[in-house]
Amino acid sequence: VVEPHEHIFSMWFFVMLGVVGLYIIERLFFWAEEGSDQRRHLTLGWASLVGLAIHAFTAGMGLSAAGTVQGLAGPVFISIIGHKLAESFSLTTIFLLAEFRTLSILLLLLLFSLITPAGIFIGHWVVELLPAAGVPILTALAAGTFLYVALCDLLPEVFHHREDALAKIALLAGGIVVSLFLSSGGH
Repeated sequence: VVEPHEHIFSMWFFVMLGVVGLYIIERLFFWAEEGSDQRRHLTLGWASLVGLAIHAFTAGMGLSAAGTVQGLAGPVFISIIGHKLAESFSLTTIFLLAEFRTLSILLLLLLFSLITPAGIFIGHWVVELLPAAGVPILTALAAGTFLYVALCDLLPEVFHHREDALAKIALLAGGIVVSLFLSSGGH
């Protein structure tokens, strides 16, 4: 018999696996050398694209898995759709800072937009092969990859320049409060 606190621990293990896994991938392939802001933005652009692509794929697989649990698919779908605009905006901003060409940005965003549906498609078959414990594992991996990209790639870039730091902190705190409100069902 698995105690509830053991289940929570194991899910946090998979969240951390998503964080550490993405950290290792970025450090192996996208380690930013000291240099110009443009070079740092170029490295950050590619690293963010890879990180968000892995997150988008695992989120798609997580949505497939969530479809097997009564009442879970709707909230997972809403959370995925809810942050796609922010992800795309962040990628576009970083690509512009790295001085990517407009056509390249559009093509990369088009490719990025297809990754979650690919995760859903592949996830459909993966879910059939997994035991029931696989559903929360896929969801936890998706959460971990998102946490890594948000905390290690995007937030440092937001606070790269100190101007308007208080406004940025207030907006970040406001986003957290809105997320907490929405996750509590508005109560």
